[in-house]
Amino acid sequence: MISGCDTVVTFDRHPRGMLAEAPPRLATTQLMRERLAALAVREIVLLEFDSNMRQMPPDAFASQILARRLQADSVRVGSNFRFGKDGAGRPRDLGGHGFAVEVQPLVEQGGTPISSSTIRSLVSAGEVERARQMLGCPHEVALISPANPALDAGIRLVEDGHAAPATGRYNCLVATAVGGWVPRQVSFAGGVAEIAGFADGPPLPDHALAVQLLECID
Repeated sequence: MISGCDTVVTFDRHPRGMLAEAPPRLATTQLMRERLAALAVREIVLLEFDSNMRQMPPDAFASQILARRLQADSVRVGSNFRFGKDGAGRPRDLGGHGFAVEVQPLVEQGGTPISSSTIRSLVSAGEVERARQMLGCPHEVALISPANPALDAGIRLVEDGHAAPATGRYNCLVATAVGGWVPRQVSFAGGVAEIAGFADGPPLPDHALAVQLLECID
């Protein structure tokens, strides 16, 4: 831990993934680190969400993890923050463990609270422009090459576990193999993406590439 610096604490996986299928990811760990670094966050702590963490009571999480392990001076959480076994802990339960607690109201946009669940719903409905407004940047999808080499080079698959948009054609920015981004139209359907003009302009990565969704065309 870096003493006296702002630190973001999260889990290495979605807690719901221990009980059922985890919701689609909105960002890879690397992308999350890059975006937080752009906000001047100096340290990110990824807690392993294993069976012990899942069974940990709220009081133990506050005292053992936040106070003792992370040596927190102050903790800021949203008003809907839940923690500990079965999500039984509430923000008020963080008090009395030797650190200050600040509860932040939920940020809203157009009367709708901004949350990962809301953003996932917007992406899955193809409303990527509204999702971009809530995220503060375009939603980024990781694409990988299919196992079948006979398929067209412009055909890619959405990486497992990532939030894919609804079936449709989108204006996007595609990461190149030499750095930077190029505009392309990308069609999505059932986890399959087809990149128009794949061979045009700067070379694109052969295997994995990133696509930022700007707007749905049709």
